[in-house]
Amino acid sequence: MRWLFIGFIVVLAAIWCACFVSSFATIINRRPGEDLFKHGGNPWNYLLAPEDLTDEGKKYRIVCITCFFLFFLIGLSLIIASKIFDFELA
Repeated sequence: MRWLFIGFIVVLAAIWCACFVSSFATIINRRPGEDLFKHGGNPWNYLLAPEDLTDEGKKYRIVCITCFFLFFLIGLSLIIASKIFDFELA
């Protein structure tokens, strides 16, 4: 049961990491003079419209997507393993 809980925490960390990094890319790496609320102020829109980011912002976008899938897959693996093998930390 403990690994199931840890898996859920890791999945939540993946979502938080994606939100944080995409927000950071939105605020810091927009084009000079660009309105921050051009896309309605939603940082997720910058993940969907990367042409509005500078080259450095596109790097943050890649980091965001990579971290999300990494944490998400780790968390999902822990959840599945805890259900299949029913193991506990001694």
